[in-house]
Amino acid sequence: MLLGVIAAAGLIAMAAPSAGAAGPDTQAADSYNVTDAMQPAWKTKLVALHDKQLAGTMTASDVASYDAILNTYAMGLPAGSRAGVAPLASGSNQLAGTQRSQDKNYYCGPATAMSIVVSWWLSGRRSTTNSALQPGVGVTQAALATSTYLDTDDLGQTPWNATMTRGLNLWLYGRLDAFYYHYTPSSASALTSHVETDIDAGAMVAADTYEPANIASKHYNGHPVAQTIRHWPSIYGYYNSGASIRFQDPAYQGKGMTWSASSPYFNLSNSIAWNYMTQYGATYGIVW
Repeated sequence: MLLGVIAAAGLIAMAAPSAGAAGPDTQAADSYNVTDAMQPAWKTKLVALHDKQLAGTMTASDVASYDAILNTYAMGLPAGSRAGVAPLASGSNQLAGTQRSQDKNYYCGPATAMSIVVSWWLSGRRSTTNSALQPGVGVTQAALATSTYLDTDDLGQTPWNATMTRGLNLWLYGRLDAFYYHYTPSSASALTSHVETDIDAGAMVAADTYEPANIASKHYNGHPVAQTIRHWPSIYGYYNSGASIRFQDPAYQGKGMTWSASSPYFNLSNSIAWNYMTQYGATYGIVW
């Protein structure tokens, strides 16, 4: 999703007029605002339990708690659940790729949300990709972009502060307080622990990133250097014990875009990924 381009003359909107009001380190406000503080206790407990699992210190009680959380909040355990077993020797895990190219130049949010919805269906947790809130509505980027879910069409973007969390939870569960929550990682290692927790639980992660214009070292996956880009890729795996993160890029072959150097799948180190989320002029993060 190319939300806007900051040129020498100022902000040039690439989408609906509402996107033009967003500066380089802010995104449009929305009526449903969420913060890190809204994360429930069970979500943070899942991270702590997963850290114990990786350290090989899970007790039988820990395993029962881990399984209970996933059964309650994540529609059951994924195939090959790692609860209570030794960490993978390779220190890696990845879900089946579900990359979707965005249908409009500001649709990175809906494309990434669609890739996540499809992943939940592929895992067997959902028997359909249709909306839980509106069971007759099939998954499309246009459906996810409506005001009921991501509100991308009205806002001309998918803001960091609200709508990805709302849209995923309403689509997958039919309610706001479900599996996905916002999180701004305080460090690269904090990013890794949250990514590993969700991937090992069989859930993809949405990431909101920021690339400032005209600094080649601060653009990833062949994105055009001359543009300031706020973008939602999805995370589908990790390797090197979480030091490297696997992404899906909706900008690849996106309609109305000429980002020919982009690939559908790419990797970043956890430190570089964290920089794109928090250190290059904006404070975003993940929806996990």
